[in-house]
Formats: sequence, structure tokens, C-alpha cells
Amino acid sequence: MVRIATAYAATGQYGQAVAWAQQLPLDHRPVLRVRLLTAIALSAHQAGQTAWANNLLQQTLESLDSLVATYQRQFPEEVLQSGVIEPSALTAIAVVYAQMGQADLTRELLQRVSILDSSITDASFGGPIDQPFEVFMAANQYIGALQLAQATSPAEVRIGRLQTSATALLQQNRFDLALPVVNELPEPSRQAQLLLAIAQRYGDLGQAEAAQPILAQAFQVAQTIPGEESP
Repeated sequence: MVRIATAYAATGQYGQAVAWAQQLPLDHRPVLRVRLLTAIALSAHQAGQTAWANNLLQQTLESLDSLVATYQRQFPEEVLQSGVIEPSALTAIAVVYAQMGQADLTRELLQRVSILDSSITDASFGGPIDQPFEVFMAANQYIGALQLAQATSPAEVRIGRLQTSATALLQQNRFDLALPVVNELPEPSRQAQLLLAIAQRYGDLGQAEAAQPILAQAFQVAQTIPGEESP
């Protein structure tokens, strides 16, 4: 049935794809159902059916309470798993909104995810498909990944996520978002690394004049790294 639903979507029969997705016996896997519906929405958007895709995403978002309630009623012993459903489903919807360029809706949903998702406070929670930060990185949606990084609680994990997302943003030439992250990194070594990455990207783009002050700032920061000798 999953293959049938995706086949319908691939041929532009989005209504039939949704109908099949809704028929799937997935009460025990509600997040999979949401991911399937959001994949159909993204496919429709990419085919120019953005209004239809937005409607499906809104309907899916509005169905979350019902999906969670059905799961809790049918599987009352799965207390831990039921707590994962909402943030995971919100992430699946948010990443498609991001891919559709709807920044405000993405930001709003990620604010909810940041409150609900366990991987924000415990980086050992789940695997890549369970962690919103990893989901957004895998989808090349680095603005959302940066928002999730900034919401992460454990300092070591937060710092790593900040540097990872900021560095990725440079590949999209989002210097306006990457440069402020320097001041969010507490260690001079990490600050210098990010500054050098920014300068390198400017250099790759042939913007030597923009790179020069960044290189100068990186040099100044490097002098504060423990063990580094001052000139």
C-alpha cells in the first residue's frame, strides 16, 4: 500500500495518493503516516500545486491531536513512544514547509518542536530520523537546523550543532546568518575555525575584500587561544 500511495503521487494523482495513505493500517505508526502525507504534499508543490500542498499540510497538522489520542488509546503501555509522536510529526511537517520556502510557518513549528522534543535536551535520544536537527540537516534546510541548534540545551551539543549548521549555511552564501554565530561560540578555537570558514567562502566566491576583515578578526581571536603565542 505504501508503494501504491507513492506511485500515485509520482504520477501526479495526489488525491488518490492521499486516499491510499489514509487507508494504510498505520495507527501503530502515526509518524510514518504523517511523513508519507508530507512527502505527497512536497511532490505536489514541486509540480506547481502549492495551494493543494498547503491544504494537505494544514489538514495533517490539524489531525495530530487525533493521531496521538488514537495511539494512546490503542497502545496505552507505550508511554515513552507516545511522547515522541507530536514533535516527530511536527518536524516532518516543518521540514516540508521549509522546502516550500515558508519560513514563518517553519519557524513557528520549530518553536513547538524545541519545547517538546527530547533530543533538544538529550542528544543521545533516538537516531538521525528521530532528531529534528538531523532531519533538517539531511534536507539541506540549514536555517531551521540553526534554529534547533540555538534551542539545544546541553552546551557541548549546542556548540557542535551551531558550528555545523553555520558552516553549512556558508554553502548557501548566508553570511548574514553564519557570522553572528561566531559570538555564540564560547571557545576561541571554534570562533577562529568558523571565521576562517567564512573567509574561505568569500575567497571561493572571488570576494577578497569581504574576506580580509574576517581574516583579520580570525587572527585576533586566534591570539586568545590557550597555548598560542602572541606575536
